[in-house]
Amino acid sequence: MYYKTGDYPELEGLNKKQKNEFVSEAVKLHNKWISLRFYFVIALTFACSFLVAEFEVALSLPDWSAWVIFPIFGLCFYIYLLWEINGAVFQAVSQHANQPNNTP
Repeated sequence: MYYKTGDYPELEGLNKKQKNEFVSEAVKLHNKWISLRFYFVIALTFACSFLVAEFEVALSLPDWSAWVIFPIFGLCFYIYLLWEINGAVFQAVSQHANQPNNTP
């Protein structure tokens, strides 16, 4: 499991700037929907946060419930980021590295 894109084995021996450029180019060429998915998840997180806040008031939940519910949203967003890093982005970098003339 990778926690950041700089840990990919395809990018060993590169400096941080080269790693970022290679990942950016790979995502642009092999995964065009990543930015749309990211903004969708951001919008979904804010919408769910708003709905939970409204339900919290309507259901008269205790005041401490926000301290439990909103970190859960943060954890879900972090899990989404790990899913992207280990799934779609890693696959795009692997495909890009395996093409001729695209070695990092």
